[in-house]
Parts: sequence; C-alpha cells; structure tokens
Amino acid sequence: DRAHHHTMKGKSTFLVLLLLVSFVPAAQADSTDPVTITVDWGDDHAYIITGQVELSNISVSQMRDGESLDVGIIYDTTGDDLRIELNSTLAYGDEITIFAGEVSRSLTVGLWGQPLEDHEVTLDSQWEMNQQWVNENGTQKYILIFNGQGWQQMVGNTTESWEMGNGSLMIVTSTEEGSLALNLDLDSVWKNETISDGIFNSQIFDARGSGGIQLSTQDEDGQIQIEGTVSDAWINRTMLDGIIDERFRLEANGSMVMNGSDDDGEMSLDGEIAVLLIETWDSNGTRKLDFQQIEATADLMIENNDSAMDITLEVFESLAHWEDGERIDHHEKLVGYGNFGFTGSDENASVQVNGTIIDFHQEQEDGLVIVDDIHIDGLITGDMEGNFGLVRTIEEFDTQPNETGVMYDVAIIHHETWFNLTGITALPNSDLGAGAHHNDSYYYDAVQAHWDNRTIRNIWTQTGPDPSSGDEYPANSPIETPLEAPESEGAIGDAIVGRESGFAPIDARPGDVFRLDGTSGMVMTVTCGELGTNPIDGHIVDTLSWTGVYSMDVNGTAFGSLIIDGPLSGMNVEIQRMFEVPFGEDDQLVNLTEIQGINRILSPSVISAQDNSAPVIVSISLAEGVITGEGGSPGHLEVVVSDVDYNVESVSVDLTEIGGVVLQLNDRGLDGDMAIGDDVWTAQISVPGIEVGSLNITATATDAFAATAEATEAITVLNQPPRLTAFAMVPTIINRGESLIVNAEVIDGHGVSSVEIDMRDYGGDLQALNRVGDIWTGQVVIPDGMSPGERLLKVRMVDELESAIIVTRTITSGQHHIESELDEDIVVTVLNTPPQIDVGELRVIERGDENIEYTLSVIVTDHDGLNFVRVRLGILAPPGQSNTWFTMTPGDNSTWSYTFTINKAIAYGTHEVLVKAKDSYGEISPEASVPIQITEKKQTITEGGPSNDLVAYTAIAGLGILLILGAVFYVKRGDSEGGGFGGFGDA
Repeated sequence: DRAHHHTMKGKSTFLVLLLLVSFVPAAQADSTDPVTITVDWGDDHAYIITGQVELSNISVSQMRDGESLDVGIIYDTTGDDLRIELNSTLAYGDEITIFAGEVSRSLTVGLWGQPLEDHEVTLDSQWEMNQQWVNENGTQKYILIFNGQGWQQMVGNTTESWEMGNGSLMIVTSTEEGSLALNLDLDSVWKNETISDGIFNSQIFDARGSGGIQLSTQDEDGQIQIEGTVSDAWINRTMLDGIIDERFRLEANGSMVMNGSDDDGEMSLDGEIAVLLIETWDSNGTRKLDFQQIEATADLMIENNDSAMDITLEVFESLAHWEDGERIDHHEKLVGYGNFGFTGSDENASVQVNGTIIDFHQEQEDGLVIVDDIHIDGLITGDMEGNFGLVRTIEEFDTQPNETGVMYDVAIIHHETWFNLTGITALPNSDLGAGAHHNDSYYYDAVQAHWDNRTIRNIWTQTGPDPSSGDEYPANSPIETPLEAPESEGAIGDAIVGRESGFAPIDARPGDVFRLDGTSGMVMTVTCGELGTNPIDGHIVDTLSWTGVYSMDVNGTAFGSLIIDGPLSGMNVEIQRMFEVPFGEDDQLVNLTEIQGINRILSPSVISAQDNSAPVIVSISLAEGVITGEGGSPGHLEVVVSDVDYNVESVSVDLTEIGGVVLQLNDRGLDGDMAIGDDVWTAQISVPGIEVGSLNITATATDAFAATAEATEAITVLNQPPRLTAFAMVPTIINRGESLIVNAEVIDGHGVSSVEIDMRDYGGDLQALNRVGDIWTGQVVIPDGMSPGERLLKVRMVDELESAIIVTRTITSGQHHIESELDEDIVVTVLNTPPQIDVGELRVIERGDENIEYTLSVIVTDHDGLNFVRVRLGILAPPGQSNTWFTMTPGDNSTWSYTFTINKAIAYGTHEVLVKAKDSYGEISPEASVPIQITEKKQTITEGGPSNDLVAYTAIAGLGILLILGAVFYVKRGDSEGGGFGGFGDA
C-alpha cells in the first residue's frame, strides 16, 4: 500500500507538471499586446490599430449634425500595424467612434488649439519677426520684437486674439530713390487676429514709439540725407481678406545735408530741422497718401565755375501732400542772406569779386514759381577796381507764346547785372572786358517749377566793351515734365505671417499624427507625445506634449502641450514656434520665433461651485487722482480685484451719485486699461452733473459662480470753472487809451458770479463786465502799457462756488478739455502811436559879437521806448551840415538834448530847427518845428566908465570925421589935376 501510495503520488505529480507544461505554451499563444487606436490624419481620413484584432471585429461610426454617415473601410495590412482608411471626409464637430474588438475610441473633430466650448483666456506672449534680404536696391530689414500679454476669446466658430505690450522695431529699406533706417522703442504694441472656422482671415498690428531715423533720397537733382530723433511714430498694418493696408507716420527733428549738381554748378546744404513730418498710407500695393513736411534753418552753398554763394537760410520749408496719386498741396520756400565770391584770372592779371547777398528768396507753391528774388552788391579788387551788382526779381505774371506759338503762363523775370571798373592795369584777354559792363535782361520762364528748359523768351541789352542786344525764343522750350506720384514702397514689412490651422482630434492621445493644412501655404504635421500635467491658475490640468514640423512654403518646427481633459480640451497650454516663410520674388525669408502660454482661464470655470471663493475688491481709485465735474475732463476709474480662483467675470461701478449710470469695467486693455489680465479693471468715466467734492461710488465684482464682492470709496470731483463759449468786441483795431465794447457769453452749472477783463499784465487793472441777460458786457480801456501789435485779451471768470479761471480763447464746446475748429483767440490789434514831442516855448538867445554854445532840450515821450531822437539845425548847423540829422542825448524826465555852437555870423531873427523821433517799433513821428530867436546882446555901462550909448556915439562921430576927411582929400586931389568944382575951388 505504501509503495502503491508513493507510485500514485508520483503519477499525480507528473500529471500536474505535465498539465503545467502543456498550459504554458497555450497561455503564451493566447497572450496579445493591448489594442490601441491612434489618429493618422494626413492625406486620408485614417487610423492606426495596433494589437491583435480580427478585421471582422472592426467598425466605425461617424455622426454629423445628429445624423449617421454611411462609412466604408479600406484595410491596409502591408505595414507592421493595421491601418484603416475611411471613405468619409472630416468636418468640424463630427463625432467619430472606432470599434476594434472590445476596444473602442471616441473623438470629436475640433480646430487646432481651440476647445469645442466657448472660452476666454489671458496669455503671455513674446515674439520676434526677423525679415532681412538684399535686392538690387540694397539691404532690406524688418525686425520686430514684442513682449506683452494677450487675451483670447472664442464665441461659436470665431476666435479673436488680442495682444498688448511693448517692444522694438528696426526698419531698413532701400529703393531706387533712397533709403530709410528707423530704430524705434515701441512703448505701445497692439495686435489683433481673427480666425473663423479655422481660417486665419484678419490681422491688425498697431504700434507707437520713439527713437532715431536716418533718411536718404537720391534723384537726378541730388541727394538728401536726414538724421534725427523721432519724437512720435505710429505704425499700423492691417490684413483683411488678403488685402494689406499699411499706415506710417512719424514726427522728428534733427539735421539735414543736401548735395546736388547740374550743368550750371553744384549745391550743398547743411541745416538743422525743427520739424520733420512723414505720413504714408499704402492700400493693396497702391500709395493712397504721401505727406512730407520739413521746417529748418540751414547754410546753403552754391558754386558755379569760379563763383560761389554762401547763404544763411533763415527759412527753409518744404511741404508735399499727395492723395490717390494727385498732389493736393505743395510749398517750397528759401529765404536768407549771405556772401558772394568770384575769382578770375588769365596769364596777365587776376581779379577778385566779393559781394554781399542782401536778399535771397526762392518760393514755389502748388508746383508754380511765385518768388525768384536775389540781390547782390559787392566790390572788385585785384588788377581791377570797381563794383558790381545783381538784381533779379519777378516783375509780373503773364502769358507768352514759345517759338512754335503755343501760349504758356510765364513769370517775367527782370535780371540785371553790372560791373563798374575804375582802374585797369592789364586784362587783355579777360572775360570781364574793360570799363563799365551792364546787362539788362528779361526772362520769360514757364511758371511750372518741375518743367525743364523753362525759359521760352529772352530779351536783353548789354552795354560796355562787348555790347549786344536781342530778343530770342529758345528752341524746344518748355519741356513739360510730368509730376511723378510717390509709389508704395512696403516700408513696414512685406510678409503676412499667419498661424497654422486645421482639424485636430479632441481629445488627442499619445501617438496621434495629424496634418494641419487649413492655412494656404502653411502646413504643419503634429505628432503627439507623452502625457503630463501643467499648473494653470493654481490648478493642475492633464496635458499631452506634441511636436510639429512645417512643410509646403514654411520651414521650421514647433512644440507645446495640449489640454486633454475637461471643457478646455484641445487648447494649447504653451506653444513655441520657430519657422521661416518665403515672400517676394527673390526667395526672401521672414523668420518668426514665438513663445505663448496661457496665463489665466477666465471662462469656462475649471473649478466647482463648492470650491469657489468670492472675489475681493482691493481698491477703487482714479488713475488721474481727481476728476472734473459738469462733464469736464474725464478720468479713468481703476478697481483692483483679487480672486484666488481667477474667475471674475464682471466688475461694475454705480455712478448714480455723480450723475452717471451703472458702468461695466474691463481688464482687456480697452477703454484706457493699461494691461490685459493684471486684475486692474478700468473704465473711462465723467461727471455729467454739478456735484463737487468728495463723492462715494460703489463697485461690484462678480465671478463665474455669481459670488460677489462690493466696496464703496470716495473720489474727488473738482469744480469746473466757467467756460467762455463766445466773445465779441468792437473795434478790433484800436489805439491805447481808447475803449473797447465787449460782449461775452459765459456758462457754468453753478452760475457765474463775475466776468472781468484782466489788463494787469499791461499796467492796467481788472475791468469788470456787467450781466445783461445771458450776456456779460462792458467797456474796456486799452492801457498805455499794452504794446502795439496783436495782443491776447485775458478774460477772468468766477462761478458762484468761487472757482476761477483766466482764458484767452473761446471754448465753443462748453468743455475746457474739448477743443473745436470754431474756437477763437481773443485778439485785439493795438495800433502804434508815434512818439510825442513837446518843443516847449519859444527859445530866445542873445548873442553878441562872438560864437556861443547852446543846448537845445525837448521832451519826447513814447509808450514803447525810443529808438532815437534827432534834430536838424538848418542854418544853425555847421557849414555843409544844414540837412544833417544829429542824434540827441537822453536825460532825466524824458528830456533829450543836443549842444551846438551858434556862429556869430548868423543873422539875428527867428530860425527853425526840426526834431523827429523813432520808437522801438519803428514808428517815426512827424517833424516838430522848434523856433529859435536870436537877438542882439544888449550892452551895459560899467561903473566909472562911459556908457554903452556913449561908446556907440563916439564910434559914429569918429566914422563921420573919417568920411569928411576922405571927401576933402578927394577934392584937393581934383584941384591938383586941373579939375574941381568951379568957384569953390578958387576959394
């Protein structure tokens, strides 16, 4: 038995081992790999099935708009894994289920990067667009760098993406006409993109900033180089339905250098630019607007053979305004003065000419020459001596036929030159000739400044060593050269960079491969990688990593992470793109690098109501600190909200206490909001009522689960001072000391208490107006201290709450912060009165038999100060200076004096002396007559000696004796000669 027992035990053990051995191969044969189903959306609607599955156990269900599609399956077993191709297409929203034995996979056809549900998120973005190439005109660059925040919202099948921040821009563009180099720091960058049904269909890029500019233009007339500082630049680029609009505007100042030459000589200009304004608008490759304006001062050098003009330009202005290929405004103006030089020589002698450019004025308007003035005077030195001159001016405008009889509008230019030579040593072969040389010419020039060969007639008369005269009509004159309108230059970049788009599975799984071909020329094949998690808003979401490779016209890669769970499944948590896009005809490339990630999920909420926390209002304030009432200057109300769940949906503020309504705020970078998604909710507000002081407003924040927070804060409302809406006065041209009649219309919600004209700056006082109905009226005296010219009147207004303001301009809008084209300065023209001369009483001067010195004094007054006071002495002047005006010397109390000698030879009597004066504004007084009576000086008898009368009598008696003696001498002389007077001689 025992042996039998062992035998039976051995047999059972053997059977167990045999069974185990037999089962092992069977178990290995039935074991299979897990069945997986992955997407393979390329050229076909296909899927990859791994693992052992009978073909008969494979089926597909595809629902579209609630209806089942009849789907056929093509099996491809040539690869390592089974690939099934469906004979159906893909459409947005299709629900597809693949059955593989006991394994199935359900998915929905969505759009790349977009969840199926409406959503709203904020983003962090950094991107760089680098576009550089070289063409036949030179180097071209467009490098744009951006850092900021974004906001993306999907409603239905339309997704809008907004980004706002700052960055930099470098533009280098070269054309046949010149080049532009622009480096800007962009303090405001704004970009919007719209995608509808997965198709990228619009993009708006707007940037503002400042920086530096270098501009160079080249044409047949010469070269201009400008280097400056850009104070304000605006760049706007819009793409809508494939149509590109580019707007560009900048304001700058800096320096300018201009060089040019033609058959007549060379020109150079070096100047300082006060205003440089450039504005362009290109639409669909056509230049719609081109505006260029320069205001500068400069030094201009014009050289021609051996002559040169060095001109200081006090005015250098250039303006050209084109719209739709038509020039609608044009102005060129040069005004200055300077020097002229010329050097001539031959083998025998040389000569130098140095002159002063008294007047230089060249001006064109709307393409027509309106001023052509130059006046030069100078001296000739060297082997010759003398003077020379040149005067050129437009005498009139007329019409004139050319050589073929065609009539043209012309400017008749009188051009006169002369050389007056007073000494000649040796210039036998000189072009100057000998003696006096004078040329008097009239040029009939076509007024169109841009035409060539403009002189259609020339009449001249020349005198001197080589005299001539003539009247000729130059051939082929004028040549009507057409204006060339500016062309689109694509200065803001030539490439439109879109985003990849197309159908993507929701939810994607590791191993899925799908091709995004919804954007023309931009295809990316996505391969899904490993599962993972990412933190968003303090929560952990399930994600799937992916990589992408671009093809077609784009070369590059991308990678990121997709959300694969919940209502936001299909959205990219983060994405990085690096690719090149060709553009143009010369295989140019634009490189784009972009990093973008979700900052916050605003909707839908990713948490439950039970876990929700209510928001908290941290602060309520005005960005400007205060606001003005009565509809005055608006302010920006900022409400800072904190929410640990980041699901605040709205913030509103009740403005009824300040006369407003319940207003919605935003955190989307709109309506004055400075940053997207920074929890500072903003709205522009105003105070329409008359409430002032510290007023309460209440803000309410509401999150996705209707949890609210409420807070009340006081803001300061300032009292807006009165507004001057209309002002009239007569007369508008007036003398000092005279009165104006003024009418003023002044409004204020609190009532106006007073309106005054403030003359205190001119030595006057506050002159009150009186209310007559709704008008304030009165008489205003122009004080003596108001200098001549156009002067602004100051109007001081005070309301019933004692808010005061002084203005010099009307505000027709009724609001100080809203200007209008109808607003007017309050200007009165004060006439200049000439100096007043008080000559005083008749001057009586006693003069004896000697010269005497006399000081003439007069009183001269003027409100504006005196430039000079002069006297003409007439007969009292030194010999040869009777018509000379002598300058008088100022003294105390407006007294002006001049000391001169009254010659003893001047006859007694009354003589006229003239006095005139000139004030600081150039007004000269009428000549005032000062009568001076010169009388004989009376003689007086000194004590102990003869009186003056006795002396006179004695002198007369002596004279009589001399006469008698002379007569006697004559008579006796006659007797000795045999003559005489008859009997008297016999005595």
